[in-house]
Amino acid sequence: MSTTPISITYESVMQAIREAQQETYKVIQNFVKNSDQSIQRLAEQHRETEKAINRVSEQQKETEKAINRVSEQQKETEKAINRVSEQQKETEKAHKETEKALRELSEQHKEAEKARKETEKAHKEMKNAMKYLSKRFGDMGNRFGEIAEQMVFPGVVARFNELGYKFNKEFSGNFKVRNKENQIIAEIDALLENGTTIAVVEVKTKPVLDDVDKHLQRIEKLKQNRREQEETPKKIIGAIAGAVFPKEVKESAIQAGLYVLVQSGDTMKFDIPKDFTPKKF
Repeated sequence: MSTTPISITYESVMQAIREAQQETYKVIQNFVKNSDQSIQRLAEQHRETEKAINRVSEQQKETEKAINRVSEQQKETEKAINRVSEQQKETEKAHKETEKALRELSEQHKEAEKARKETEKAHKEMKNAMKYLSKRFGDMGNRFGEIAEQMVFPGVVARFNELGYKFNKEFSGNFKVRNKENQIIAEIDALLENGTTIAVVEVKTKPVLDDVDKHLQRIEKLKQNRREQEETPKKIIGAIAGAVFPKEVKESAIQAGLYVLVQSGDTMKFDIPKDFTPKKF
């Protein structure tokens, strides 16, 4: 077997070394380049990692803040629950007090209703009593009017005659004054008359102020009636006779110019001032 001799020269060796160096240099350059790129990528990743860490740190801070807020809210919630609990207790207390007040009000209402019924009963009894008394007083008034002719009337006539009137016409027992149409315009308890004067007497058990005014109106109606029926009407004087005569009523009658006669035992007497001058209507 024959072999071909290899001719190795210095130039070829140097060329090979140079080529090897170039390849090595390229490899180194590529390695350095790749290393720089890796380092840059690592640096970028490091920066991103730091950013991520910062974000995580911020998120952790926000989470801690959120946890703190939740904790505060929980505390506020607990306080609110405690307040609600206290309010509920107060409400229950108020409810119990309200129920107590309602029970007391119910009792008061029952008492008021009882009192109202008792008042109605008393009012009814009083009303019945007033009716009874009114009837009794009415009966007394009627009886007083009935006995006017027997007791009051003779005493009145006698007292006026003592003053010199000498009445020769005497009417008692609700004398009626009629107009031209025969209508009753006034009723008089007692009427005395002579040739010049008429005495109009009102008889009451216990006269009141209103009786004075009504008697004056009664006298005016009689005066107008006589003027319409007589050419020369007579003078009219007035008088009020009573069993019991209140002071203010007596003073009012005297000021109006009316004679005042009061019961004295079984007869009547004048109760007027010494300087009294009767009004002539």
